[in-house]
Amino acid sequence: MNLVKKIFIILFFMLFIACNKQNDENNIEVLKYNSDILIASEGQGYFLDNPKNIIKCNDFLYILDHSAPFIKIFNMGGKFIKSFGKKGKGPGEFLIPKIIKSYNDSLLYIYDWKRKSVIVYNADGIYHKSYYFNNKIKNMEIFKTDQIIYSVKIMNNIRKNEASDYKIFLYKKGKNILLDSIKIKDKIWFEKRKLLMSFPFVNRKFFYINNLGKLIIVDNGSFQFKIFNNIDLVSYNIKYYTDKKGPKINNRDKEEYFKTRIIVDPNGNRTTKLSPDIKNSIKFPKYKPRIASVLCDLKQNAWVKLNSKIEKYDKYKIFKDDGNYIKTVVIKKGLLKNPLIFNENYFLQKDLIDGLPVIKKYFRVR
Repeated sequence: MNLVKKIFIILFFMLFIACNKQNDENNIEVLKYNSDILIASEGQGYFLDNPKNIIKCNDFLYILDHSAPFIKIFNMGGKFIKSFGKKGKGPGEFLIPKIIKSYNDSLLYIYDWKRKSVIVYNADGIYHKSYYFNNKIKNMEIFKTDQIIYSVKIMNNIRKNEASDYKIFLYKKGKNILLDSIKIKDKIWFEKRKLLMSFPFVNRKFFYINNLGKLIIVDNGSFQFKIFNNIDLVSYNIKYYTDKKGPKINNRDKEEYFKTRIIVDPNGNRTTKLSPDIKNSIKFPKYKPRIASVLCDLKQNAWVKLNSKIEKYDKYKIFKDDGNYIKTVVIKKGLLKNPLIFNENYFLQKDLIDGLPVIKKYFRVR
């Protein structure tokens, strides 16, 4: 085979692969759902104020709510069973609980943002123990009994314009083992103008543990999957998803950023007006981070929500737990807000009806 034929064959295969990828992107599946109200905002023996998280444990639904008693238990049909969790600073009590996770259908781990503690209950609502953390936790997952994967954002010296660190730790036997980290220059200090504001469109990392015990960390800038297979989280594999860069940042994005970000002066006073020279001094990146959030279903698949602009729809890429791409879908905006995912056809979420929060059950329209 001469050189010309070899080059022709290589170009043909490259074109074939490119066309298949383009066809996959053009044939995005649109998932449509109907919904029923599963749990109304109030009923005999309970009241939902502002549900934060929903988990499934022992075929029951545990809802972490904003007001005490903080944890409400329902069966899968939406019938209220019991509630627990007092407000206070004593053992097993809460001030501002933010996250609830379960382990092995036997233990509940609840993070209290105000107390900087993870408080452990059994599935019947009986207090077990608690752990205190020096830094406030951004997110957490339970790897094993008494082993917690958690992330924090540690601020450095802002006045010297130093970056902060987004770090992911394994808490094990009283020790914090660093698993991953990223430098985030998310604060800008204008010494002459004496102004402090959040840095635009920073990168971060998302992580989850599936039912097979794998820890997956996804970088929203590089689209890198770091997959820990070892039971001690010592070794890992890295998988990159080949994709185009994230959406470009335009003038509308910049103006929206200035409208929505909290900007304060050194005295802690909030300000909303910025002079043109301050706005022009902000160095925006060229592209937004590609990933907005990551969810995991019971098939161990990762639903990666993209920062894409599709009117009335959210775009998701679905991956296997080894980081291999499955397909791309779009779903009506807001449908997967604070969800519990059983499979592709069944979801729960927070919603409002007549100003009161309810829990909805979603099912696939055939």
